[in-house]
Amino acid sequence: MKIFKDNSGREWRISITVETIKRVRSLCGVNLLDAIKIEKDGVKADLIDQISNDPVLLVDIIYSICRPQAEEEKVSDVQFGESMTGDTVDAATDALLEELINFFPEAKKKVLRLVLESARRLKRQANVTVDNLISSGALQKNLSQMENDVSASFTKLPGTSE
Repeated sequence: MKIFKDNSGREWRISITVETIKRVRSLCGVNLLDAIKIEKDGVKADLIDQISNDPVLLVDIIYSICRPQAEEEKVSDVQFGESMTGDTVDAATDALLEELINFFPEAKKKVLRLVLESARRLKRQANVTVDNLISSGALQKNLSQMENDVSASFTKLPGTSE
């Protein structure tokens, strides 16, 4: 079981069981068992890609997993969603993926762990790239140029017809 905190300071427990998978299927129309598919032509992680690019779906899935606890604590899906932003979503995602890995049998577990580590490496590289852009001044230079371009376009507006 993995635990994360939302922006309101509440602790949420993520545990993936067969019952959890059934609940997520029923409430979200998502089959967590499709997180990874090992096929003849390679590995597919379409569901992981989908939830990585859709934070609304991701939070719906996490709420579905945490629903029994949310009902106990009288936290609605709206309240849950309102308490999930930024770093909280990252922490919940990590908890979800770690628990999902632990649910699968060894062969899928190994592959899913490799996919997850690859995604984490890409995220670290993206963070380094952004940090380098900021520290080098290149990002500020690009933003200033965009501001100048927008400002110049307003000065080139055609005059009004009389």
